[in-house]
Amino acid sequence: MFGLLSKIFCFQIILTSSNSDIIENPALKRFTDAFKDDSAYKWMRARGKPSLDGCGLFFVTRDKVRNVLNVINTEEYKTIKSFIMETKMNLKEVSNAYHGTFNIISSVQRILKLIEKFKEIDDEIFYREYDILYRNIELTILEFRLKFNQKQTLIRFFDRSHEKYNESNAVFANNYETRSFIDSIDEILHFDILPIDVKTPANVLANFKNFRYSKRCLEEEINCFIKGKYKIVCPKDIFRQVSKCSFDKTDRNAVDVSKYMDVPLSCNLTVVKILMILFHYYSEVLKKNTKYNIIYKSYKYYIITWSYSLNPRLEKVVRYWLRKKIQNLSERIMIPKFSFINGLKKEYSTVMSEDTLKDPITTRLILLSCGHRLGLELITDFFKNFYINESSPITCNVCGMSIKILSSYYTNVYEFKVENNEN
Repeated sequence: MFGLLSKIFCFQIILTSSNSDIIENPALKRFTDAFKDDSAYKWMRARGKPSLDGCGLFFVTRDKVRNVLNVINTEEYKTIKSFIMETKMNLKEVSNAYHGTFNIISSVQRILKLIEKFKEIDDEIFYREYDILYRNIELTILEFRLKFNQKQTLIRFFDRSHEKYNESNAVFANNYETRSFIDSIDEILHFDILPIDVKTPANVLANFKNFRYSKRCLEEEINCFIKGKYKIVCPKDIFRQVSKCSFDKTDRNAVDVSKYMDVPLSCNLTVVKILMILFHYYSEVLKKNTKYNIIYKSYKYYIITWSYSLNPRLEKVVRYWLRKKIQNLSERIMIPKFSFINGLKKEYSTVMSEDTLKDPITTRLILLSCGHRLGLELITDFFKNFYINESSPITCNVCGMSIKILSSYYTNVYEFKVENNEN
């Protein structure tokens, strides 16, 4: 009880804090100011870079780093800052779905360490961060292409001595493909997952196997386990491009993630998307499914809560369908007779006849799109045998058709007489 009250109290603090709590730091301000002016072009000239025209990904990443730096030193973001600073990611090990986030948080980590070390940031220190950020962008492009085993293309685009190398084509092709992919991941987070109103929370099941197997749903968390109620996070055109993490050096126990779980975190748009990716990343690191819930708070502001995920018991899935009311019942095609799966002799009908007992049984039936119905013990029997296999479509136990569950309703059913069953 005390733990729950503590979390509620912490949550209230999160909601009431604001950017007025910023811990002033001149060195940090030096970075946030510089990241929005023409300093990149000054750095380019100082380093003798021929052009940045082909490096849109560099500027996009820099802008997101600035967005994080603008809020990271506030009391409101204290827990998030700790989480980011503790996170260790290796570009060569992580899925390419996490590359964009890697570049953002690695830059944030370096800058926050620099401002602790130096009270003032001169141009050389500042330019050094640009050097590393630019190099990481180059490595991101390289890793993206390597994960598709395009070695011949890599020779053409990266080996300046190769006869087919063309600098302008190389810059454009590499930057365009990598940025398009990173933008696609960002759009999945932004347009497919994030809620757009305060009444409809979003839920995501972060699959430990890979980002592309994760599921998303709206409203209730259990919808991520209900066929027809969830969607796979990755669209088909992105699914095949997402690589898997390959952990060699990562210490799976390096971060105690439990202290960041079950804690509502209030944050802006840039930060909430970083957290979403980190939750997927840690699901793979820990080899455990996790889940997160996102509530829309106000314009570009969200509350996100992360926790471990356990598959719901079968009874919970059955209860879900039993409490779903059916629409336009009278217009549905319904087959009166239903029976069991495993060779049981009992049969029932929703219509009383000479072949049925006269005493009705009032119960709740589940209607399938093919017209057959589930009732009594048949409901649990059906879910165990025909629903539980997630990779297969749902099929009717009677006609074998691929079906949808249309929900349920109360009615009277009549058991067929025993002598009729034995004939």
